[in-house]
Amino acid sequence: MDDILIDSEHSERTKSATFAKLAFGCGILTLTLFAILFINSLHLFRSPLGHPIVARMVSFTTLLSLVLGLIFSIISLVRKEKLKYIKAIAVTLNIGLFVLMIGSMIFALVMDIKRMS
Repeated sequence: MDDILIDSEHSERTKSATFAKLAFGCGILTLTLFAILFINSLHLFRSPLGHPIVARMVSFTTLLSLVLGLIFSIISLVRKEKLKYIKAIAVTLNIGLFVLMIGSMIFALVMDIKRMS
């Protein structure tokens, strides 16, 4: 009976790092989509030949992967998953991208206010 309890405690301590890996993947996806948005922003948003639906889809996908990355990071921290380096990189990357997203939104609002006045 004690062996069963010890085995269950051991399995609880060595949880898989599924959410840390998902957070890392979402962070890399968000970083890639940010790069696409910033590099192609003039072509996606202002080109008469460009499709605004593509820009909206990339923007929505970036926001969705960022939110999912933050949620997976929080879950991996709450579950106390192992895989220290990937989890640390994923949490740092997702929080940094979240700050970058908020900063970009504030910058865009300030530029619009300056342009309107």
